[in-house]
Amino acid sequence: MLRISARQIPSLDLPVVKYDSFEDLYQLSFAQNTLKLFKSKSLLLGIPGAFFPSSQHKLVPEYIKYFNELKALCGVSRIFLLSVNDPYVLQTFAEEIDAEDKVTYVSDFKAELTNHFKVGNELKGAGLRSKAFRCIVEAGTITHWACEEDWKVTSATRVYSFLREVSPYLPYPNTVYDN
Repeated sequence: MLRISARQIPSLDLPVVKYDSFEDLYQLSFAQNTLKLFKSKSLLLGIPGAFFPSSQHKLVPEYIKYFNELKALCGVSRIFLLSVNDPYVLQTFAEEIDAEDKVTYVSDFKAELTNHFKVGNELKGAGLRSKAFRCIVEAGTITHWACEEDWKVTSATRVYSFLREVSPYLPYPNTVYDN
């Protein structure tokens, strides 16, 4: 598991996709400052890219399924999903995942936050991507950091690993598919 050297979120302006319950659609807003986004206690989940099978079918659905447990055990108010994709691809991904207001999607299309965390990974044919990672961010400070060594593997960043870390006495399955 990779260790993080930077313990603070930098001040960056990144595009964000949020669910608008009134309009019942995912709205794209440009230039959201990361320090404002991560003011309250939140979970930041980095994925290699939208529509990567491990992200779309395993990692993200698990965090959505266990959102209430994450709120109760960690006190997080929201999940932020970071991906090195352009904002329009991320908006389409948000519509596909359809987590409503549980997830806010952050487009790191220039890989600024990815490079700040030093978790970039050059993939043949896909360009620079982020390794899968997760952390808790509160008032810009990072805790509970975990990052995968290999972009194809999602074991340290899976929700059950995280729930066991924050509450080792509760029985969590090895995957959400064990239920």
